[in-house]
Amino acid sequence: MPSLIPGFECDVFISYRQNDNRSGWVTEFVSNLKEELAATIKEPVSIYFDSNPYDGLLETHDVEKSLQGKLNCLILIPIISQTYCDIKSFAWQNEFVAFNKKSKEDQIGGDIELINGNVTSRILPVKIHDLDTEDKNLIQTELGGAIRAIDFIYKEPGVNRPLKVHDKEKKNLNGTKYRNQVNKVANAVKEIITALKSPTSRKVVQENDTYSRPPIELKKGSKKKALFTIAGILILLALIYGAFQFKGSTYQEPEVLDKSIAVLPFVNMSNDPNQEYFSDGLSEELLNLLSKIPELKVIGRTSSFSFKGKNEDLRVIGEKLGVAHILEGSVQKEGNKIRVTAQLIRTADGSHLWSERYEREIKGIFKLQDDIAGSVVKQLKLELLAPANGDSSSINTDVYNLILQGNFFVEKRDEEDLAKALDFYRQALAIDSLNARTWAAVAKCYELQANWDWIDHRQGIQQAKEAAIKSIELDDNLAEGHEILGKVRMYNDLDWEGAESEFQKALSIDPGNADVLRDIGTFNRCMGRFEEAIQFFNQSISRDPVKPVTYFSFGRVLYSTNRFSDAVSAFKKVLELNPEFPHTHYYLSLVYLQQGIPEGALNEIQQETDEEWRNLVLILSHHALGRKTEANTLLSDYIVRFQDRQFHIAEIYSYLGEKDKAFDWLEKAYAHKDASLHNLKGDPLLKNLEGDPRHTAFLKKMKLPL
Repeated sequence: MPSLIPGFECDVFISYRQNDNRSGWVTEFVSNLKEELAATIKEPVSIYFDSNPYDGLLETHDVEKSLQGKLNCLILIPIISQTYCDIKSFAWQNEFVAFNKKSKEDQIGGDIELINGNVTSRILPVKIHDLDTEDKNLIQTELGGAIRAIDFIYKEPGVNRPLKVHDKEKKNLNGTKYRNQVNKVANAVKEIITALKSPTSRKVVQENDTYSRPPIELKKGSKKKALFTIAGILILLALIYGAFQFKGSTYQEPEVLDKSIAVLPFVNMSNDPNQEYFSDGLSEELLNLLSKIPELKVIGRTSSFSFKGKNEDLRVIGEKLGVAHILEGSVQKEGNKIRVTAQLIRTADGSHLWSERYEREIKGIFKLQDDIAGSVVKQLKLELLAPANGDSSSINTDVYNLILQGNFFVEKRDEEDLAKALDFYRQALAIDSLNARTWAAVAKCYELQANWDWIDHRQGIQQAKEAAIKSIELDDNLAEGHEILGKVRMYNDLDWEGAESEFQKALSIDPGNADVLRDIGTFNRCMGRFEEAIQFFNQSISRDPVKPVTYFSFGRVLYSTNRFSDAVSAFKKVLELNPEFPHTHYYLSLVYLQQGIPEGALNEIQQETDEEWRNLVLILSHHALGRKTEANTLLSDYIVRFQDRQFHIAEIYSYLGEKDKAFDWLEKAYAHKDASLHNLKGDPLLKNLEGDPRHTAFLKKMKLPL
């Protein structure tokens, strides 16, 4: 069957790896999609689906001419799985990459403008697994942006598999229903085909295209709307201008100090790729050792490790990170023996200041770390390090090895890997239950799991608190334990005095710790000390300049102080560093609302994946646009579905101008210890309550500054 659009061989091409159809999942999906398309689109849609694709071909092999013809289609639907993103596979190289290149060069273009004015890609991914970070980066690099996929993933603790027809949505942590997801795919296909068949259909202008739009003839009564549109454009231009001014206004460009260094991840030279945790761990250990030297600026792990696997000029890396020196090297681990090569490089000219090769047994790892750090200290003419690990012989190397493996998985920051990390830490505690560092790592794990709602929130926070206290009892001079306890005190206990005490203790132990600096910035925001908060965020960014969460926290304090153009720039930076960072689109939407651009807020919030946060902005946006009926209907549904989010409901009522209800819900939030109460000071959504005696009384109850 030919395509609905002349010049194309078919409408939809289904691309997948053969392994993902062993159970018949893809075949069943295609069958259901055909039925859904038949009930959605009046004309029959042609789908190319090869039930027995070739796989594993090399790049040097020819692609069959018939396949080249089939790729001349309107829409590619790749089934994105744990095996799909493989540059050696036939599906990836000769279907996904080939279509992405071809579509950008044909008469339609890779992106098209829909009837409603939104822009979409002709690649419509269907995702059946949560992806590893490497796979996610690969596909986003190829797409040139975030992956916008329709999920068919069934999730339970420890489960990551394709969603099936008879799976119950209530048991699925993703809350999705198979039939609904198939309908979303069909509707997306319909949108694209409808747009392409429209007489006004046109190719989306790319960066180097030359395209002139015809003059717009205003219909009668539309001049007023046009004026609002022009005003919106002017505001957006102001936001863009603000973005260019970002670095010169609130963000302070860090000075490149001579006594500054970044530790790049050491390369794993072992024959076993599973030993990567060890090379990463050694790099992080060296970073932590060096960061204990007060006069040395050491770049944090996130920023240093962002260059992992990239063959970038060290001088460029030095410029991006704002450091004068780089420590890099390689690690080869075989059994109980390790071979390490390390070198110190001056970033200004790429010259080597020092290099050394070490061969040791694994039990000598701590002495090896001290030797490397000591050599760096000597070259930079700093004071010699005090022994960082105490008596190395008293530290069990098996425990050390398990901690490194746990840390490796923690940094992946997804549900499955955090569970793996916690398992390694528990194994370490089974060997040595009195290791303070392991307890601090356990505390961090529980805190992350609880805050992402991957375990029961209250129980997880309590476990994090107990583990942090245990860590401090065993070693009061370990910054990590104090930091986690400070976060629990601030976010969940609303114990401001206790939180500040823990953060200050952590800072005194590790004054260059970017995470602690960020936490103190957040604490100052909670206290309403916004200028102090900005200073701490600047220091944190200086220490770890490409960490998304810091820009996110920074954007929130800028939003609280009405510096909206700077806030937009900060949140845009978050998405640049991590297109899927949670709740960033939510806060961007709120900024647009405060700027008086409800249409922009509505458009932005569609990209927010968290339904609760998305629905909140939909209520506010409809209200701002004068659609009171829609706003009230959405609010009623919101209260039924999300009644445990008392603080957010209070924010909504405040924005709607219903003060009595807003204060009622604030009291409910206080009674239930809603963790979001730490956002009370400077919340633009609560501005309508300021000046009311009840607001002052509530601040006093919260023990917050007036």
